[in-house]
Amino acid sequence: MGRLIFWLLIAVLFWWFVKGLLKSRKSEDATPSESARVEDMVACARCGVNMPQSEALLEGGKYYCASNPRCLR
Repeated sequence: MGRLIFWLLIAVLFWWFVKGLLKSRKSEDATPSESARVEDMVACARCGVNMPQSEALLEGGKYYCASNPRCLR
């Protein structure tokens, strides 16, 4: 019976070690990705809606909605 308790204790300690190791690796991999980087926001010259600069159309030095159907063109 003593051997069984000993091996169960070893198994539980090993499981805690592996669980902690996997958790630490997951937190290291949580660096910001390319899609999560900060981007400048611009306002539409017609309707005033704020949008990321990559989603706006630049015409004559002003930004306009590229995908907002409510913006009057």
